[in-house]
Amino acid sequence: MDRKKLIYIGLLLILTVIVSITYFSYAFFTNRSEQSGKLNIVTGTLDYKIKSSDLTNSQIILAAGEVKNIEIELSSLNDINSKYELFYETTNNSIKVGYDTNRDLPLGTINANGKKTLIIHLKNYSTTTSGTVTFNVEGGFTNNNLVKSRGISIPTSSSLCTYTKNQVFNFDYNGTNGSDGSAQAFDTDFCKGNYKVELWGAQGGTTKTYNISGGLAGYVSGNISLGSVEKFYIYVGGQGSASSVATNELVSGGYNGGGSTGGQACCGRSYGSGGGATD
Repeated sequence: MDRKKLIYIGLLLILTVIVSITYFSYAFFTNRSEQSGKLNIVTGTLDYKIKSSDLTNSQIILAAGEVKNIEIELSSLNDINSKYELFYETTNNSIKVGYDTNRDLPLGTINANGKKTLIIHLKNYSTTTSGTVTFNVEGGFTNNNLVKSRGISIPTSSSLCTYTKNQVFNFDYNGTNGSDGSAQAFDTDFCKGNYKVELWGAQGGTTKTYNISGGLAGYVSGNISLGSVEKFYIYVGGQGSASSVATNELVSGGYNGGGSTGGQACCGRSYGSGGGATD
């Protein structure tokens, strides 16, 4: 074989090798690129907005003993339906929080860019210390369970009720919640339901001239349907004062409207005064 044929064959082999390398390199890198593209994942967050005229930066401060009802508007800022849970954190363990079941719930599903309106009940049972309540929202996809990493779930108001059926609350003129005519407070304490109210007026004072006890007062009762957080102020009438045997003695009436009496000048008699009303 002459030299020209050897050179021709050599160039042909070199060209074949170059073409083969180029082809397989393109196939290899193209495949890598395509496989890498299949692994791309687009991620994002689920966002919500809390709005209320009673909140500042999603917070509210409750004074000692304060009871408050607030309305919260929860808005979804997402273009998909999602799950949500409104929860809270507090700086005072004496603060209890509940929601009104007649409105939207603090846990459920919300439509894309939808809104929920919730009525929240708050009470600070501490008589000395205020506290801050902070609200927040946990979100998730509709086919997943929410995993709340912080905060406290908001129970129904009824679950916070400490009263039992047929429980009786007594208030008298010298009661422990108030005495000598001061207002005595009663609140429903998250206990929505039907209540029976009975009122007795105060007895009149004794007339010592004749050793006669004062007359008994009127009685009235009725049923009333009350909400979860309501407060009433009760005024219990004071009993009329007893007279002495002194002539023309002025005897003041019992607290809350009891009539006063004076002795009869002609006969030297004195009478007990009237008892006060209860309302």
